[in-house]
Amino acid sequence: MNDGLLFQAVEDGNVELLRSIAADAAAVKLGGFTDLGTSAAYLAVLNDQPEVLRALHEMQVDLGHFCDPESFGTPLFYAVFYASKICVETLFSLGVDLESPCDTFGSKPRDVAMAQQHELIAQLID
Repeated sequence: MNDGLLFQAVEDGNVELLRSIAADAAAVKLGGFTDLGTSAAYLAVLNDQPEVLRALHEMQVDLGHFCDPESFGTPLFYAVFYASKICVETLFSLGVDLESPCDTFGSKPRDVAMAQQHELIAQLID
């Protein structure tokens, strides 16, 4: 599996290419980590790609699970940390619990938003 192809699909929001990668039996599990240490869910948040998050959800990727190799944060943690309103809204619409801890320290999404001074994101979570 070409990690660059996965990165490009997610970065561009190319859901069809992402589905094609998922259909390839030799492809990396989309819920796991690439050789470069990232996951499709992390890349989707990093690149503000809500459609990719929806597609990953449809492909049974657990969006409430840690999405980095250090098991530091969930997609919701990174969406809040990077103040990605569209990704926070999308994760909420997909059923990700906004009250569950989202990092290794047990922080809740609202706590992360306030620590980062993302007041609009904190209001969205309330």
